[in-house]
Amino acid sequence: MSPDLVASLLFPIMFMIVACVIVPAALYFRQRAAELRYWKMINGTRGSLLPESWVQRNSYLLRGLVWLAVGIGISILFVVMYRVEQDPGLLAMATLGSIPAGVGVAHLVVHRLQPKPAPLTSNQP
Repeated sequence: MSPDLVASLLFPIMFMIVACVIVPAALYFRQRAAELRYWKMINGTRGSLLPESWVQRNSYLLRGLVWLAVGIGISILFVVMYRVEQDPGLLAMATLGSIPAGVGVAHLVVHRLQPKPAPLTSNQP
């Protein structure tokens, strides 16, 4: 095999290997967390001091910020590569960052449009 072919295939192969390790690990830990929530619900114990509506609302904020940051990061990466190599194709690739950025903006809009939950009240005598 020629060194150019190996160099051009190295990144996609490494990306696939990492994706095949990280995705199943994330799914495994998500499943374990769901099982833990289920068993806490069955046993009547609360896992959190916050109501579920607060946790769900904040998850949209977190997801939105993460997706937005990833989209901006991808765009910045390709713009910097364009500035270094002066290849117009890289500038066109920078628009790929708009996809995750759009998902992030959508999550932030959902977070903003959701009604705020009622404030916590303590029922102590």
